[in-house]
Amino acid sequence: MRPDPIVKMGLLMGKNGIPLAFDLFPGNESEKVHMRPIINRVKNEFNSGRIIFVADRGLNTSDNIYFLNGDNKGDYNPRDGYVYGQLVRGADAGSGAYVRNIAFDKATGEIVEGRELTLDTEKITEEEKYDGYYSVVTSELNMSDYEIRDTYRGLARIEETFKISKTEFESRPVFVWTNEHIPVRLL
Repeated sequence: MRPDPIVKMGLLMGKNGIPLAFDLFPGNESEKVHMRPIINRVKNEFNSGRIIFVADRGLNTSDNIYFLNGDNKGDYNPRDGYVYGQLVRGADAGSGAYVRNIAFDKATGEIVEGRELTLDTEKITEEEKYDGYYSVVTSELNMSDYEIRDTYRGLARIEETFKISKTEFESRPVFVWTNEHIPVRLL
């Protein structure tokens, strides 16, 4: 069995849980760059107005958030919105954030040798307080806490839809000669 996906699928669903559109893209490309074209396509095909995009943190990069919402400097923003979840403590820093006296070689990226490295146990203890906590981040200032929570729960419906489709989807390897033939095989 091939470990890397040959094709990835992005799915857009309405707030009622009904799939609106999907997009297929090469398995070796990041899904982050494929979000904008599918949103534009759905907005054009369905003549939809303002949307609120709900996704995991991986899709909600700063570029994608700016694409949806602009600079969001005012209380009223007619552009599209977003809701996403993230860990309360910044796990993105990596384990190096908890090591004292660490330095990296700029040319190789390797740890510089000859330094005494120690764990910053105070920092670890401080951040342990936030383990397991998750925050929901949104552009929607006029929504109630309950509306934001319910909107974010839509992500679970998307994940469940994928889980079901992956479980029930039985396919054999199919050889196609052009990219245009791939979506037809998956419908």
